[in-house]
Amino acid sequence: MGGTRDTFIPFEEIYRILGNTENMEVKDFGGFTHVRCPCSSTHTCHMCSRHFARVDSLVIAVDGACPGNGSNRAVKSACGVYFGRLNGSNPHRQENLAWRVDDTPGYAHTSHRAEQHAALGALYAAQHYVMNGGQWPCDDCPSPCLVKHVVIKSDSAYLVNSMTSHIKKWLANGWRTASKTPVKNRDLWEQLIFEVENLEKLGAVVDFWHVPREMNTEADELANFGLEEDIELERRKRRSTGG
Repeated sequence: MGGTRDTFIPFEEIYRILGNTENMEVKDFGGFTHVRCPCSSTHTCHMCSRHFARVDSLVIAVDGACPGNGSNRAVKSACGVYFGRLNGSNPHRQENLAWRVDDTPGYAHTSHRAEQHAALGALYAAQHYVMNGGQWPCDDCPSPCLVKHVVIKSDSAYLVNSMTSHIKKWLANGWRTASKTPVKNRDLWEQLIFEVENLEKLGAVVDFWHVPREMNTEADELANFGLEEDIELERRKRRSTGG
């Protein structure tokens, strides 16, 4: 991948080096989730009961759902993208997203592809805040606080390990795995590369963070709800060409 970095450092590794891996995200600031400042205490402030957040960051949780995954019963799939708990304190807050994955000729519905689509939706939605800010209520500031760090949070080892490790090897091998077989879902990996590099060109760092399933319940609920209907109020998902 081109862009600002040759390799990804796993998001949690920075905190592990500093010896404080607890409470790495700060939720519910104006409807968004932010990265906890890695140099701050893992304990909350005694005045406001919150952690110190990097307000120029966004943690966006994603998940995919596909009933009957891997069988002939897998006839639909859906995505969930969770920014934070909605409240009225920030007029710029982003609606959480849920949508059905479109049928694509030649591709079956799978959990893996749904997870990739969810990450694509999150990256594209993040572009607004990288370019314009609005994730933090700083209307009195001389210029908006732009997002400089986007963290895609997922319980999918397939998604995170591919984006942080495998994908560079695939590119070097002409989209072949170590066993010389074609990489599956190449079309969506290419779109993900495109969206990551686009955010990097705009000045943001993009990380992928693997978490246990119990830390991703909101995105999971959205994905399952999306199996039935689209609920986003303003659809901000697009299909990119991958370059």
